[in-house]
Parts: sequence; C-alpha cells; structure tokens
Amino acid sequence: MKRRILFFLFLSVISAVFFTGCKDDNKDSYVQYYVTLGNLYTGTATPQIILDDKTILYIETPEFEDKNIEGQRVLAGYKILADKIENGSKNFIVNLLNYEDVEVKRPVYSSLAGNIGEDFVNIERTGFGGRYLNIEYRIGITPDGPAHTVALVVNEDNPDADEDNVYVIFTHDAKGDKENIFVNKHISFDITSLIPEGKTSVTIHLTHTDYLGRVITEKGIFTYDEDGL
Repeated sequence: MKRRILFFLFLSVISAVFFTGCKDDNKDSYVQYYVTLGNLYTGTATPQIILDDKTILYIETPEFEDKNIEGQRVLAGYKILADKIENGSKNFIVNLLNYEDVEVKRPVYSSLAGNIGEDFVNIERTGFGGRYLNIEYRIGITPDGPAHTVALVVNEDNPDADEDNVYVIFTHDAKGDKENIFVNKHISFDITSLIPEGKTSVTIHLTHTDYLGRVITEKGIFTYDEDGL
C-alpha cells in the first residue's frame, strides 16, 4: 500500500487538512486519509489534536502510554470516522494512523545568534499556520552521524527591514557531517514575536542557500489571530 503525502503550498495559510489516499490491498477501492500539523494533548478525557485553524481531532485510537502530553507539536496522519459539531464548529472523530513529533523553535536575532552554521539546506515546503512558520526541509546526513541543527535568524542588518518587513535566514549547521544520504525533516517556528506591537501582520522575507549554492528568497504575509494556539 503506497501513501503519498500532500504537504504545504509556500506561505499559504494552512487550513484544517490535506488529503490523499491509499489502495486497499483486499478491495478494489481507495481509503481517504489526511495529513496535517497540530498540537497533541493526551491529558484530556479523549486524546486530541488541535489544528492550527482550531479544528479539534478527537482520537478514537490508539491508547497513549504518556498521558501527560500537553501541546506537543506533531505531524499526524489520520482517517475521519465522523463529524462532531460543537458550538457551531465542525470538529472530527478520527482514527490516528501515525504521527511524528515536530520540533518547535523561536527565531533568533543575528546579533545574538553566535555560531549558527553556514551549510547548505533545501527547503521543500513551507506554510503559515496559527503561531507558526512551518518548514519541511531536506539535508544530507550520515547514518549515526552527529545531530544537525537548524535556525531561523532575523537579519537585523538588512537595509530594507522595517516594521512591516522582517528578513529571516533559514540556516543549517551539519556539525561537520558528510552528505551520504538525504532525508526530509519538519520544524515549526513560533514567529509571533516578529509582529510589531499594535499590528496583526508582517511580511516575512525568507532566505536560504540550497545544495546548488543558490541563494533563494521568498516572501509572504504572516497574520496572527490572538485567539490562536
């Protein structure tokens, strides 16, 4: 059974879900399932994932050994079992197929960043959702090699920066590791601190240097609702 995950369009607002399907090996049909980012809570009566648009996924399965997960960022794959209407909003009861933890960081300012690394990194997909700039990236690693680190650095020296435009660099430190195989990873940056006081949005200019040595910059408008996660 092959699964193909549809991820995020660049700097578009992430809504509840994306969907794809997999062939049922025993039936001539396809089972629709969904993949999205959210925050996992297992301390509630029914474990749940709250998505960036505030939709709630009530998890019917599985049982969680850790009953004290409060807000862990995850990339979750699931199948919808039923709708659940609450206070006029549509939530869902789901079968959780799989999930992986997603690291959450905050941006750092260039004057305080220190040694952040200057290694190549490919950005595969990005998107805004709730408090976050979500990035799927691709790096070359050696199995059992050192742990790589990435950061989102605010470029304070950019002459075009002002209260409406923030310039950030997505950096990668390979810790001297070699590029034997390439893997995709996910990270979410809480970028609410980049919105100036008294405003609700800011234009983010995101730059990275890929494995071909190209310096690539994209931009998008980040808007934060204070009622979000």
